[in-house]
Amino acid sequence: MELKAIDTQLQDEVLSVLHYYLLFHYPLTLQEIHTNFPSKTCRETIAQAVTNLVAKKKVYTFNGYYSIEANIKSQVVNRSKGNKLAAAMQEDARKAAALIYKFPFVRFAGISGSLSKGYAEEGSDYDFFIITAKDRLWICRTLLHIFKKFTFLTGRQHKYCMNYFIDTEKVELDDKNRYTAVELATLIPIHGTEQYFDLVNANRWTKDFLPNAEVKCYDIQDK
Repeated sequence: MELKAIDTQLQDEVLSVLHYYLLFHYPLTLQEIHTNFPSKTCRETIAQAVTNLVAKKKVYTFNGYYSIEANIKSQVVNRSKGNKLAAAMQEDARKAAALIYKFPFVRFAGISGSLSKGYAEEGSDYDFFIITAKDRLWICRTLLHIFKKFTFLTGRQHKYCMNYFIDTEKVELDDKNRYTAVELATLIPIHGTEQYFDLVNANRWTKDFLPNAEVKCYDIQDK
């Protein structure tokens, strides 16, 4: 492949990453573009492609962030506020995950959704990824949703959004796409060490979508 064609392909892939996060009006750092890049590429090569796109005014930059929208300054301001709010909410979300983990048949509880990506708005949901014991998914899910009905009485329903359930028998996800790959890559495990690593090992297909992403180290609790 000629160098010009390679450069064009790299720039198209940068734009595809930024287009995906445009859905959330979320500008990215160079490191985040690299992590979300759809092909195995070194950071320096991606940086050059981004620089070329900025020169062509196809990408806009402000304070180390990049977006395909010209109003990037306001996006960066909003992101900064959202990042700070998410950091403040995560401790409370960890406590919610600890409570979920105490329910019968729950073997893993992790933070997913926007909080796991370090962003929140006022009233944002606390989303959780749950792994249950074998053949106990439906009873576990029922118990947790009965519990959630009671949280409406105290106005805490948004703090217990159990949005993904699987059991230990089948931890490989059926839905294999960019969205689920990002969800797994950004998942923050809180309780259930063994099940978390089973989940990671069973879903190595995520590398097809995020080949530059690395498994992060977490202090996972088992009690």
